[in-house]
Amino acid sequence: SEIGAALELLGTPRATQWQAWRVLAAVLRLGNVVVSAAADGGTEVARVDEGESAASLEAAAQLLGVSHTALSSAVTTRCLKAGGEFIQTPQTCAAAAEVRDGLAKALYSRLFDRLVAAINDSPQVAGSDGGGEGGGGSGAGPFVGLLDIFGFEDFESNSLEQLLINFSNEHLQAIFNSIIFSA
Repeated sequence: SEIGAALELLGTPRATQWQAWRVLAAVLRLGNVVVSAAADGGTEVARVDEGESAASLEAAAQLLGVSHTALSSAVTTRCLKAGGEFIQTPQTCAAAAEVRDGLAKALYSRLFDRLVAAINDSPQVAGSDGGGEGGGGSGAGPFVGLLDIFGFEDFESNSLEQLLINFSNEHLQAIFNSIIFSA
């Protein structure tokens, strides 16, 4: 793949690339996990749906190198410390969905940070003289910089403040595009 070739060019070992692909696949699989409510003695408790959802959870666990049971438990229960002992209690369906989404976001964020750090630490980037665009000859070298081009939020009612923020974001994006694409 082009991404693999680019990472190899930057000196990223294949083993590290495979780890990144595994984490990314696990994040995608977590997105397929459906949590629904089940009744347990009149109390709502979360459970992972059977079938494709359970298979996705099992695949995510395998990709992450953890047991299916541990991952399922981490999503559907919470652990409280009471005195000197730990007590496991079931999550509500909404709380379990938040845990699932939070785990996926945290994994993706750490993967992204790790990849950016690996690119910035690569010999091809670290050994640069820093005289290029953005480096200013300070010896800092080139870096990976990103600007979020999808800055609009979708609210039922947008305030003037939100309109001004969106306008500013679009203006910053136009400046960024003119600098990047005119070079």
